[in-house]
Amino acid sequence: MVELESQNAATMKVASGKHVTATVALRVGAAVASLAAAVLVVTNRQERWGVEVNFTMFEVWVAFVATNFFCTAYSLLTAIFVKKLIGKRWLHTVDQ
Repeated sequence: MVELESQNAATMKVASGKHVTATVALRVGAAVASLAAAVLVVTNRQERWGVEVNFTMFEVWVAFVATNFFCTAYSLLTAIFVKKLIGKRWLHTVDQ
């Protein structure tokens, strides 16, 4: 049991280059998708029966936009510092 714990601890500290590259790519992809969703909702305008509808009319859409901007910032920040954070349990815990 002690041997397994020491092996697990050793593998948690060192990440391969491919693992880091894949993690950064996925985080940048998530940032792009979140930003695209926020921009799409913000720029969408529709007119029905003489009433212009935009995202500010509904609080849920305002929250959606704010959450997507937060996710964009989080994904980009963690992508920048992923090499420092990948060996720690902090990144995995916060991602959950």
